[in-house]
Amino acid sequence: GVRSANKAFTILSGVCNWAMADDTIQSNPCDILKFKSLRKAPRRKNSYLSDRAVGRLIHFFEVEKDWPETPSHGVTDQGANYLKLLLFTGLRKSEALKLSWDNVDWEEQYLLLKDTKNGREHYVPLSGPAMKLLGDQRIANESLDSPYIFPSRHDANKPMTEPKSQLERVIRATGLKFTLHDLRRTFATHASAQGVNHEMIKRALNHKSGDVTDGYIISRVRELRPVFDAVSKGYRDYYDPDWRNDEKIEKALKEDQSTDDQWPDGVMSL
Repeated sequence: GVRSANKAFTILSGVCNWAMADDTIQSNPCDILKFKSLRKAPRRKNSYLSDRAVGRLIHFFEVEKDWPETPSHGVTDQGANYLKLLLFTGLRKSEALKLSWDNVDWEEQYLLLKDTKNGREHYVPLSGPAMKLLGDQRIANESLDSPYIFPSRHDANKPMTEPKSQLERVIRATGLKFTLHDLRRTFATHASAQGVNHEMIKRALNHKSGDVTDGYIISRVRELRPVFDAVSKGYRDYYDPDWRNDEKIEKALKEDQSTDDQWPDGVMSL
C-alpha cells in the first residue's frame, strides 16, 4: 500500500543520506522520486466510532464481558481497561502502553506524561470512569508489584508491548470494526460534538501547533478537565441515555429526605 511504500522510501532515503555523509555514494537515488513527483500522499484516515458504536463498546465492557451467558471471547480485564483508557483519554497507543504508576496523581486525579511524541509534558485529567479503571487495574495487579499500569504477562517488570490480540477479540465480540488510533479520533470527534472548541481539543490531545506562542502555553489540569469530563458525560449518554434523569430524581429524593429530617419528632411533612 501507499503507506508501506512511503515508509520504505523514508528509511531507504535516510540510509542513502547517511552513506552520502560518509562519501560512500555521491547522490541519493531516492531524490529522483521527489523530482518526478512520484511519491503519493496517503489519504488521511478519519474513521472513528459513532455514538451508537461507543455505547455498544462500553456496554460490552461494563455488562456483557462478564455475563455467564456471554460466549467465550478471551478479552481480559487488562485488555478492556487498556482500550477504555484510550477511549476516555485520547492517548496514543504507545503513550498508554508505557504508563507507570508514577505517572498517576491520585489526589488531583490526572496523568502526567513526560515522554511524549512532541517532547512536551502532557497533563491528562482523569474523569470518573478513567479513575475507576485505573483503580481496578491497580487492585488486579497488586500482587505483581509491577511499576507499569499495563504490565507484560511474561515479565511484570516490563510493559505490555502489543495489545493487537485483545483488540481483535473485542472486535469479534462486539461486531465493531476499529483501530486503536480510531479511539483517539473518537475522543476528539465527540469532544467537538459536546461543544469543546478546536484549540482545547488540540491541547487535550497534546497536538503540536505551528503557532510560535504555543511553546509558552502550559495547559494545566484545571483548564483541560472540562474537555475530558464533557467526553465522559457524552459517552454515558450513548451507553445509558436515562442517567441524567435518574440523577435528577435521586437528587430530588435526597432533598425531600433532608426536608423531612428538619421536622420535629412526631410531625410528618406533607
